Amino acid sequence: MKKIIFLAILFLSSLTAIQAQVIVDVNDFVNNPSKFNGKTIVLQGVIAKRPSNNSGAANVAPATVLTTPGAVNPPTPPSTVRSQPNANNAGTNVNAAPVVRCSAPKNWERLEVQLPNNYDGCFVIFNKMANTLPMNKDVRMDITVKVDTRFMHRVTKIKVLP
Repeated sequence: MKKIIFLAILFLSSLTAIQAQVIVDVNDFVNNPSKFNGKTIVLQGVIAKRPSNNSGAANVAPATVLTTPGAVNPPTPPSTVRSQPNANNAGTNVNAAPVVRCSAPKNWERLEVQLPNNYDGCFVIFNKMANTLPMNKDVRMDITVKVDTRFMHRVTKIKVLP
């Protein structure tokens, strides 16, 4: 009886390890990232850079979040901001490219991942992993990513390529 229980536990644990990650073509991910939402995937051969000024915000200042004293501010999800025409900015081009917000949570840093078609998703990496990468230098790598198209993509593993 003990052997049957042991074999059942071993079988179930091997099933969870098999479904852990899927190697995805970078172009497939860029064309339809929502297809992989909630999944852990591997993107091979991407070029990424750890920016030197890694405050977590890309292109704009982070949004202010009011919380109770002693509470931790939640990270700001990525969103697009477009200028709308009004009396004060009548000459503004409303068809201009959107500005992306990317505010990394505490103990995480933003990672600039260069993907085709100017994909503007927000990638973050844990501080201790980010410290292994040089600042302001393009590095070719394979990354394992937990995809979340509504919030930010969390890099869970990196493999630097030669």
